[in-house]
Amino acid sequence: MRKLVITEKANAARRISTILSNGKSTSKTTSGVTVISFTHDGDDYDVVSLRGHIIELDYPEEYNDWSASSPVDLVYAPQVKTVRVKSILNTIKSLMQNVDEIIIATDFDREGELIGMETVKCAEADMDKVKRARFSALTKGEVEAAFSALTLPDERLAQAAEARQIVDLSWGAVLTRLISLSSGQVGKNFMSVGRVQSPTLKLLVDRHEEIEKFEPVPYWKVSGRFGMLAFEGNHKDNPFWDKEVADSIHAKCSEVKKGTVTLYETSMKEEYKPAPFDTTQLQVEANKIGIPPATTMKIAEDLYTGGYISYPRTENTEYPKSLGLRSVLETLRESDFKKEAEEILAQ
Repeated sequence: MRKLVITEKANAARRISTILSNGKSTSKTTSGVTVISFTHDGDDYDVVSLRGHIIELDYPEEYNDWSASSPVDLVYAPQVKTVRVKSILNTIKSLMQNVDEIIIATDFDREGELIGMETVKCAEADMDKVKRARFSALTKGEVEAAFSALTLPDERLAQAAEARQIVDLSWGAVLTRLISLSSGQVGKNFMSVGRVQSPTLKLLVDRHEEIEKFEPVPYWKVSGRFGMLAFEGNHKDNPFWDKEVADSIHAKCSEVKKGTVTLYETSMKEEYKPAPFDTTQLQVEANKIGIPPATTMKIAEDLYTGGYISYPRTENTEYPKSLGLRSVLETLRESDFKKEAEEILAQ
């Protein structure tokens, strides 16, 4: 059989091809589109990568003139799809002519489902030939399992992503035009409105105003450090709003060299292993060490396509059972994290 595989990104195409071909694939680039070819289990494969959405949702050209149509017109205006990267779609159309099976291997989420489905439909594929490879990590075990147990595409999942796409366009276009025209800010200085960006901007403005209105009040704390481990003890009345009171207490104990423990309690505490990151928590923790969100997601995508982590754009905090954490740790033994990886493997 001859099979055509469609991936969402070029590095995912390379990773899948390397795994299924055991590193024995070949590639050919025509009109800027690379096709990777190999044989797996007696079947011939061609792999083509998209560039995210190669099909764009927008309004017809006649609605581009703000003076010719009102924001109300956009509410009921039809939305049309146009191909942004025709070279990729033409390559897929050409390869489809001689294949027995078309496999969507885009990211395992709503957006990935839509990207794959809209591509094969726009290419006028025989939908009876279309299958779906579902994997949460680009590891050897998970990819091989996904391609050995192909499923049907999830039409409803794709429709959910498309509904969000339609709402985003309608919300953004209608309100951007309405607010810009109402405020007289048009042309390059138009006021952009979006389903996510506008509520986020409101949160930032509220917080900024809160900071601007805040009137700081000075306070003082009395604390001491004890023992070799510099245990810190705080005065029971901290914080002090009166400096003279804080100074008098400090004066009484500043020359004292020893303290007396009058009461202590011991208890057992259970600490659970930390949950895996979801997208938001990953960005929060990375930002704490100076890595901005956009850079964080770029690094996470590279780690995902390299087979080191599971799919990073997720709200799920469960590792897929097929991820193979031990094999990931074994790989990390050959990196700068050798010490940490060996410590975990030894447990």
